[in-house]
Amino acid sequence: MTDKERIKMVVDWKKLTPNAFAKKIGYAKGKTIYDFINGTRPLNFKVAAKIVETFPEISKSWILTGEGGMFIEKSQPMDSEIIENEIDITDISYSKEEYLKILKQNKELKNQVTELLRMQYINSESINYLVTKNRNNKVE
Repeated sequence: MTDKERIKMVVDWKKLTPNAFAKKIGYAKGKTIYDFINGTRPLNFKVAAKIVETFPEISKSWILTGEGGMFIEKSQPMDSEIIENEIDITDISYSKEEYLKILKQNKELKNQVTELLRMQYINSESINYLVTKNRNNKVE
């Protein structure tokens, strides 16, 4: 799925015009969103971040890369009090301390993956810019 298809999906999901959507995410004019929908501009991290900040149910990974689902899974806060009350640790082979450590590591790994996806996207934008610049220099 392309950047423009993902942006259009979010705009359609919110039942907004591109202009209203642009204003909703903090842009004065709709031209930015029209450019993404028309495919004249690739999606950048700044706009993706504004979309996710405004609509936190949208997956950061999906909006940037198209991987996974459009919406994040709803999850409860993972603090030790909730875990103590909701998980029967007799069915697992880890101690409660080991289990809590694993949950913390999992959260840290998710944050690292998100950061790596962001960096990958920024790098691909830089490469696209350099390729375009190189093509333009050859044409002249």
